[in-house]
Amino acid sequence: RCEAAENTAAAPSSFFDGVALRASRTVRIIRLIRILKLYKAALERNQQQEQRKHSRVLPGFLPPEDPDEAAPDNLNDPESRVGKKLSDLTTRKLIMLVLAMLFALPYFEASEQYDAAASSAEYGVDVVNYRWVSYWQSRSAGLPHGDPLLRAAFDQALLLMVYYANPSGDLDACPAG
Repeated sequence: RCEAAENTAAAPSSFFDGVALRASRTVRIIRLIRILKLYKAALERNQQQEQRKHSRVLPGFLPPEDPDEAAPDNLNDPESRVGKKLSDLTTRKLIMLVLAMLFALPYFEASEQYDAAASSAEYGVDVVNYRWVSYWQSRSAGLPHGDPLLRAAFDQALLLMVYYANPSGDLDACPAG
């Protein structure tokens, strides 16, 4: 006699799955808010730099008290208006893309499709049912004991389903032979 080990793995609770799902969505929203704050801070910093540039002396005219401090500004060309607009437009598009992904990704999760798909046990039961119905239809067709090939197909399907879909069975626990 072959004894199978007890299955100690507990199935995950749907309550905890729902809590985890809500927690992950909350974390995503918090991350998004942080990104928006960083974007706002970057815009404010750029505006402050612009105001400082406009308050400085015109390029080429160095104030007499600070000639060494103005030299690095001359090495870096200021960003043009077109460059600024393209940079701002790219940043906005990137933020819109991140927002769209944040709201669209939950709809592409596999959990809904996985729940709708049949498990292997359900598939096995469907195959056994189909083989049983085929066998009984052959009995009603005039054969007193039914078609032996259909009976063998039903027996094989039933044994395979029991062998593979046994939740407490350990396939490696039985000795060969």
